[in-house]
Amino acid sequence: MMYVAAVFTLIVTALFVSSGHIEALGGYGLYLKMTASCGFLATAILAGAFKHRYGVFIFIGLIFSWFGDLFLGLSDMFLFGLVSFLLGHIMYCVAYGSYAIRLKQSGIALAIVALPIAGVAMWLFPNVEGGMKIPVAAYMIVISCMLLLSAGLIGLPGGVTAFIGALAFWLSDIFVARSNFVTPDMWNGLIGLPLYFGGQVLLALSIAYVKVPHTEAATEQAPAAS
Repeated sequence: MMYVAAVFTLIVTALFVSSGHIEALGGYGLYLKMTASCGFLATAILAGAFKHRYGVFIFIGLIFSWFGDLFLGLSDMFLFGLVSFLLGHIMYCVAYGSYAIRLKQSGIALAIVALPIAGVAMWLFPNVEGGMKIPVAAYMIVISCMLLLSAGLIGLPGGVTAFIGALAFWLSDIFVARSNFVTPDMWNGLIGLPLYFGGQVLLALSIAYVKVPHTEAATEQAPAAS
C-alpha cells in the first residue's frame, strides 16, 4: 500500500505541475498541492513510520514540510514556510543520527558538494534582501548538513533511498530560491516541484527499508519490569 500512496502523490504532483500551479488554479491549486503533501505523509505511515525512531523522526520532518507547503502557498508567509522546512530538515538530521551515520562518507560528500554549495550561495545572496539574508543563510546551512548526513547512510539498508531523496530535496530548493529571489518563471515549478515531491516520497519510503539497530530492537522487545 505504501507504493500506492507514493504513486498517488506523484500523480497529483504531475496534475498540479501540468495545470500551471497555484496561480492558474487559484485556491484549488493550493488544495491540489496539499493533497500531494498528504500523499507523502500517508506513504510514511504505510511504510511503518511508528515502528522505530528513524521512522518517527522522518515523519515529524514530513509534517513540518506539510506546513511549509501550506505557508508557501499562502501570500506573505514565505518566512514561516522557510522556518517550517528548516525544522523539517533538522528532524531529518536527527533521523539519520538515530539510525547510523558514517562520518567518513559524509566527509567525502562534503568534498564533492562544497564547491556547488558555495556557487549557489554566491549566485543567490546578491538577490536576497537584507532582512532575509540571515534566515536564508541558516536554511542553506541546515539543508546542506541534511544532505551531507544522508550521504553517511549510503551502504546501509535504505541509505541510498534516503540519500537520493535528500539530494532531490536539496536540488528542488534551488528552484524555490530562484523563484523567490532571482527569476520567477514557470521552470521553477516544472523542475522544482517534481524534485521536491519525489524527494519527500523517497524519504518516506526509506522508512520501510531501514534495519532497526540491535540496541533499539532489544529495548523495544525487552519485557516490562514486574
